[in-house]
Amino acid sequence: MISLHLDPLSKSPLYEQIVEQVEEAIRRKQLQDGSVLWSARKIASHYHISYQTAERALKELARRGLVQRSVARGTVIATNGDGSKPKPTSKHKVIALINCWQVWGSRPTYTMAELEMLQASAHTLSTKLWGMLMTTLGSGDASKKFSVESLAEWCRLGKIDGAIVFGNMPERGLEWLTEQGYAVVVADYEPSLQIPRVVHDNYGGMKLAVNHLIELGHRRIAFIYSLHPYHYGIRRNAYLDTLSENGIEVDPELVVCVRRKGPTVCDALNLWLNMPPDKRPTAIAAGSDILAAKLLQISQEKGIRVPDHFSLTGYDDETFVTMLDPPLTTLRVSWQELGRTAAGMLLNILEGSENASLQDGEMNRVVIPTSLIIRQSTIPFHSDLSEEYGVMIQECKD
Repeated sequence: MISLHLDPLSKSPLYEQIVEQVEEAIRRKQLQDGSVLWSARKIASHYHISYQTAERALKELARRGLVQRSVARGTVIATNGDGSKPKPTSKHKVIALINCWQVWGSRPTYTMAELEMLQASAHTLSTKLWGMLMTTLGSGDASKKFSVESLAEWCRLGKIDGAIVFGNMPERGLEWLTEQGYAVVVADYEPSLQIPRVVHDNYGGMKLAVNHLIELGHRRIAFIYSLHPYHYGIRRNAYLDTLSENGIEVDPELVVCVRRKGPTVCDALNLWLNMPPDKRPTAIAAGSDILAAKLLQISQEKGIRVPDHFSLTGYDDETFVTMLDPPLTTLRVSWQELGRTAAGMLLNILEGSENASLQDGEMNRVVIPTSLIIRQSTIPFHSDLSEEYGVMIQECKD
């Protein structure tokens, strides 16, 4: 039995402190398979806590598959025979849907695409008679908005078997979930940890958009993106690679990363429109439909017409893009397929499918393809832009 350090003034209940310290001792191999723990009565007497508290801790350790209890042997450490983390179980038939889309401000944020993904996952789980709990616990895209303590407390109260994590949960949270024996699948994010995930083809999709503009004869192609979420970085790399593959030199001034404190979308548009005619972009590939819509709005306010003055593409095929004027050329992702696939992967893990988590020693990673949807916001390049284009250029304001 290890020495426990229990703090009655801590926000963490005493029984949780016991569980956490035993788990840590197992990870550090201070406790091996077959090591004997004290009985609940002896723990209570030695540390001057109630018997009920000690018994609750031992029951929780048994539930997590870390100990076995019997009249003959008492309570002994029993992970998986090799000291590895406990295998996922389906005791409660409840799945957590954890939202980690929180890019702007302190409140959770959703787009219609994200809601479609959640709905598809929930529908797949409900048809298999699984219950669901949903929560928002912060994101790795927003600093100081996530804590493992909050995650642990929510899981304790929720009594879940596994989780679908939507978006960027900090990896310390993913580590905690897997260490506790929960089955986990990440949707729409690429953690570095070896955790099953389902993502869409950000790289291939952006290459489709840029190649489409090149095929239309455009060579001065600008790109606008943001820091978060992670998709933007992958799409930026695809933009740069596609230009290089087609022998087009990248102009750093045509690549702008917008931020809340600047540069803004207005700043980017001002930069490009005030370039000399031979340097000005004739097409803009936006990293998302939201950025493309903002560009379109600002352009229209200044009397600049898309696609007459420049072609424009978005990404995500949000529901609003067909209502823009002109309707937006963009990349379509099957968000419903992404959500269904994530739920199916998690159920395979919990139901013991042989190919559920790792295949041939490699991470189970499913990529949902994207498709180019061509609408009226892109047209072939033409050199005879109207003279009014130059005189329309004004400084725009947020």
